[in-house]
Amino acid sequence: MKASASATLSQYGAKDTILKPGKASGGYVYRVKVGFVRIVSYGKDGSAVLLRCLQSGDYFGEEALTSGVRDYCALAATNTIVEEIPLSEMDEEDLAVLSASLLRAVVQSYQSIQDITSLNLPNRLAKVLLRLSKTPLAGRDKRGKAVIRITHDELASMVGSAREGTTKIIGQLSRRGYIKPAYGRIYILDRSGLESLAQQ
Repeated sequence: MKASASATLSQYGAKDTILKPGKASGGYVYRVKVGFVRIVSYGKDGSAVLLRCLQSGDYFGEEALTSGVRDYCALAATNTIVEEIPLSEMDEEDLAVLSASLLRAVVQSYQSIQDITSLNLPNRLAKVLLRLSKTPLAGRDKRGKAVIRITHDELASMVGSAREGTTKIIGQLSRRGYIKPAYGRIYILDRSGLESLAQQ
């Protein structure tokens, strides 16, 4: 997609809020240029549900297409650059790219639902960790070890489980030598073991 002359770029640090719920769209859609963004919905009790994870090239702000009101938060998970694009200036080619991005999000949602209904929690967790290992949340520590910056709560939301159940499975995978949990992060020790588990 070509850059719009009226598009603006905004930078956010890790854990910064990009968009808040309850605010009208204002006729803009948003594209992740650099970084990793979480789309989160909060219940009345304050519980969070992770709806989507976005990387470079992905769009959000689709409520602009229906003049709707936003019912989610968009949170930067890493240092992130977001492009704010006026919907009114998008041509047919731009809208086709936007539609394809949103369609991928729907397909990913269906896949997540299918995983929840057909895979056991250890298998789902292995699959999610492998997917996250290919995102900006993953990297190497000072000793060169593969690590993913994510909390137990965030993982629980992604695999469709309570935090307690997710923490229990993390412990099991740790004892099997697949991973090593630490504060706010998970070290990947045996990628091939996780791949085998994810395919079961």
